[in-house]
Amino acid sequence: MFKLNMRVNIKFFFTVFDIFRADFLLSAFANFRFLKANSAFGFISLVCSIVVVCMTLFTIGISAWKMRQIKILKDESYNLKLKIYETKKETISVRKDLLEMIRKLPWLRNWEFLIEDMHPKLMGISMYFFVYTALKEFITIFCIMTFIGTPTMQLIPCMLMSLLSCLVMIFKRPYRRKLENILNLIVETAYFLMFIAFLSLHSTQNENKRQNIGYFMIGLIIVIICRILVDLVVGLVKTYRYIKKYCCKRNKVEPVPLKKSTGKKAKRANKKAEKGKDVSRSRAEDRIRESDDSKADLNQLDDLGSRVEGQSNKLEKSTQRKNQGLLEPPKINIAIKKLP
Repeated sequence: MFKLNMRVNIKFFFTVFDIFRADFLLSAFANFRFLKANSAFGFISLVCSIVVVCMTLFTIGISAWKMRQIKILKDESYNLKLKIYETKKETISVRKDLLEMIRKLPWLRNWEFLIEDMHPKLMGISMYFFVYTALKEFITIFCIMTFIGTPTMQLIPCMLMSLLSCLVMIFKRPYRRKLENILNLIVETAYFLMFIAFLSLHSTQNENKRQNIGYFMIGLIIVIICRILVDLVVGLVKTYRYIKKYCCKRNKVEPVPLKKSTGKKAKRANKKAEKGKDVSRSRAEDRIRESDDSKADLNQLDDLGSRVEGQSNKLEKSTQRKNQGLLEPPKINIAIKKLP
C-alpha cells in the first residue's frame, strides 16, 4: 500500500469514491436485478457492476483492517498514559500522540484520514463507526434494489441499522464537531422515519392517511436531499484542494545549477572575489587584534585599580591610628619615692 500511495494518493482515491459510492452501487445492483447479459452492452455493464461491488467491499475491508491497527495503537497508548498519570479517561488526550505514532509507522502513515473526523475520546468498538456507515450504505442499497416487491425484507434491516446509528450518535457522539453530530443525527432520524412511513403505506388502505403520509415523506426526502447536496459540495471542494495540492507538488521548479564559465570575465570575477576575501580576512584579523589589545588594557586597568585600593586602605588605617593618638591623653609615669 505504501508503493501504491507513491503512484496514487490513497486519501484522494477514498474521498472521490465516497462521493460517488451510492450512485455506483445503485446502478450496479439495478443491473443485477433488471439487466440481462444477452448482448455486448449487457455483458460489459454486468462486468462493470461486479467491479464496482468488489471495489466497494475491498475499500470497506481494508478500512476495517487499518482501523483495527489504529484502535490497537490507541488502546496501548491510552493504557500507557493511564498507568503514568493515573487520571480519568476524560482528562487524557491521546490524539496528538496517536497522530505522531501513526506518522512514524510506514504501514499507517497514509491512513491518518480515517480518524480526521473522529472524536478523540472515542474508544473501543465505537471506533469502527465510520466503517459501519459504509457497510450500512452497501446493505441498504442491496436490500432496496434486490427485494423489490417485498417491503418487509426491504425496510426492516434498513430500519434497524438506522436506529443503531442514531443511538451511537446520541450516546457516543463519534464526530469531532458538534454540528456534524447534529446534522448526521437529523439525517439518520429522517431515514428511520421514512422507512416507518413506507411500512405504514404498505399496511394502510385509507386514502387520506396515505396522502398525509406521502406529504410527510416528501418533507423527509427534502431534508435528506439538502444534506446530500451539502456533502456533495464539501466533497467537491476537498477534491479540488487535493488536486491543487498534488499539482503544486508536481510543478515545483528545482533550481538549475549554474555552469562554470572559463572566460576572461570569469577569471577577473574570481580574482575580485579572492581580493574581497583577503580584505575581509585582514579586517577580521585586525578586529581580533583590537579585541585582544582591549582585553589586555582592561586587565592592566584592573591591576592598577586593585593597587590603588590597597594603597587607599593603608592610608585610611594610618590616619585612623593618628587620630586615636591625638584623642587619648598622654600617659604620665609618676615615680613615688619612699620616705626615709
